[in-house]
Parts: sequence; structure tokens; C-alpha cells
Amino acid sequence: MTKRLTIPCVHIDQIRTAVKVLRELADEMERTLKQNEPSNVDKCMMAQSHIMLAHHRLHRQWNDPRGHYTGGEKLEWSEDGLTSIDGHNKLKKRLEKEEDGRTLNEDERFTG
Repeated sequence: MTKRLTIPCVHIDQIRTAVKVLRELADEMERTLKQNEPSNVDKCMMAQSHIMLAHHRLHRQWNDPRGHYTGGEKLEWSEDGLTSIDGHNKLKKRLEKEEDGRTLNEDERFTG
């Protein structure tokens, strides 16, 4: 079975959290491999569990207003090619608010 991690990288705090979570994930998976008693099937299941937990920790740190792809993207041409602009204004306002030192509401705070 394949597992996937989604790592939000919109704010520097998210990158710091990602580094911490990925290091902990690697340590947990190494500990799992070194165990003698579980079968290889059990070790694979344990590794999948560790990956799902890391994914959850990364995903819950902040809801990106741009969201996940659901079709019907709003795309705009820029110097770097096509750029998704859906939710861009909300994200920009949130980052400006943070830089100005204004209080963020519950949806705007990082929880990682």
C-alpha cells in the first residue's frame, strides 16, 4: 500500500514544522525496522501508521485558503507560468495581517 504526505509550504513556520515532523517520522520508522518481534507485514503496517500520523500533523497546522485541487482552478499567467490565484487574496491578507502584528482569528492561526 502506498501512503502520501501533503506538506503545506506557504509560511516559514510550516517549513519548520515539516522539518521536525519528517525527522520524527524517520526516527519512528527506523525504530520500527529495528524491532525483532513484529513480522515484516506488521512492520509495514506500523510504518503506514507513522506516515498517516505525520500527514495528519502536517495537514492540521493551518488551513491553506487556496485549498486542495477540486477542479475549476482560477489560473493566471505570470512570469513563472500558470499560477493558481484561487484564495490568493485571502492568503495575502493573512500574511499582511501577521506582518503588521495584528491579531489573527482562529482560522488563520498555525497549530503545528
